[in-house]
Amino acid sequence: MRFSREYPSNTHAKNAFNAYASSTPALDEKHVYMLWATPESYTVLASDRRDGRERWRRDLGPYVAEHGFGCSPVVFGDVVIVSNDQDGPSSIVALDCSTGETKWVLPRETVKAGYSTPGIYRPLDGPAELILNSWGHGISSFDPFTGRLNWELDVFEHRVVGSPVVAGRLIWAGAGTGGSGKRSVAVRPGKPSAGVEPALVHDIVGSLPYVPTSVARGNLVFLWYDKGVVTCIDAPSGEIRWRERIGGDFFSSPVRVADRLYCISREGEMVVLAASERFQELARFSLEEPSNATPAVSDGVMYVRTLSHLMAIGGE
Repeated sequence: MRFSREYPSNTHAKNAFNAYASSTPALDEKHVYMLWATPESYTVLASDRRDGRERWRRDLGPYVAEHGFGCSPVVFGDVVIVSNDQDGPSSIVALDCSTGETKWVLPRETVKAGYSTPGIYRPLDGPAELILNSWGHGISSFDPFTGRLNWELDVFEHRVVGSPVVAGRLIWAGAGTGGSGKRSVAVRPGKPSAGVEPALVHDIVGSLPYVPTSVARGNLVFLWYDKGVVTCIDAPSGEIRWRERIGGDFFSSPVRVADRLYCISREGEMVVLAASERFQELARFSLEEPSNATPAVSDGVMYVRTLSHLMAIGGE
């Protein structure tokens, strides 16, 4: 172990399925960026990657949400971008990676606290865009360097938990309630400089994800429903290639490694599917205790967090 650090916090009310460490850290060549929140404070902390020493810390103020906290940071260029979508005053904030100073902040409307982590969309003929989903605004695009709003399409009437994904040059996102997805859409991005407005292209029906974030391979997008149904869609046409029941309950999001999809059920079963136009279950095996966490992959090793263990699978 290179280092271990502990930080004090307070216990507080949250959803029984949530944890006090539900956010996924982000990192660059110098720092690891972490988020956690209590009703009194929303903490952003940067630690040195070499020894774990704290480099800077920001308190974004109170955080109010009936289910607790769950958003993760995103690093782009020289800023770490944080969504603050809560039941209190909401915003999206960009902080300087080196100092933690505010680069820009944009107030946001909220209907109910959301948990979507922002994503980066890279158009073929334009600068990168920051994409964020929420109930209050739908799907929004910003300039990640200035916070300027590029375009926005109001498409949701339920809470947003999963994060956006790009497939077939479309942005895919969803919303839901009560443990089920209620809407999954694909939106063609706008281009205000050319007079092009964003447009709803596909509106998928059926077994839709609420908590899990979808994943793509080329022009295929895979929707992993919380109740154990997986759908493969051809992104440009919106045609469903296959939809199969694989069983189980899921909070984890699928990850793609080459031509395979990996996802862990709440019961702790790893399910492996082919990321292809033809449904194929490749493997399933028990991790021997429950898990709500999405796997992470680095240098040929998959890291899996269960209820009480951190596991490394693969490598030499």
